[in-house]
Amino acid sequence: MNSFVNSADRVRSVHRGMAEACDPILAEIPADADLLDPDVDLDAVKRLLHAACQVRWVLVPVATKVLHRKRPRLIPMLDSVVNGYYLDAKHKSGLRAALEDGDHGERAAGAAMAILRAFRDDLRATEPELTQLQADLGQMGYELTLVRLLELLLWVGTEPRGYYRARA
Repeated sequence: MNSFVNSADRVRSVHRGMAEACDPILAEIPADADLLDPDVDLDAVKRLLHAACQVRWVLVPVATKVLHRKRPRLIPMLDSVVNGYYLDAKHKSGLRAALEDGDHGERAAGAAMAILRAFRDDLRATEPELTQLQADLGQMGYELTLVRLLELLLWVGTEPRGYYRARA
């Protein structure tokens, strides 16, 4: 989970900035909020992402890596691999620049929400299989949310260098 926030000063700045910007909105979102819940407040998630992307050095990948830890069943880590997959699969490559728009977090949050909704659709479509995989992995001591499982499967299947796939 390399966020490229890699100096103590930058980590501290991001941590403090995100806490100030995001904690009031996080308080509105239950800790056990679940992306599969049809009543989940995605408007609050969009406001949360917008607030996070207002912080210096925070774009969607950093924001979601931090926020995933706060709401692990709700917010996937939308890094370059996951974002790239959905932008290509949904033919929305025009949103790529918006994801990197640090000056206008509203654009970044909007693009992230388009990806989040596509991710949720895939999560719903694969829920039975993911639930079985989650149970199997749980018996081996790996406790993962369905959100994290789908992220991992996307990474293994689409990471451009093929690092996680078997080599012939």
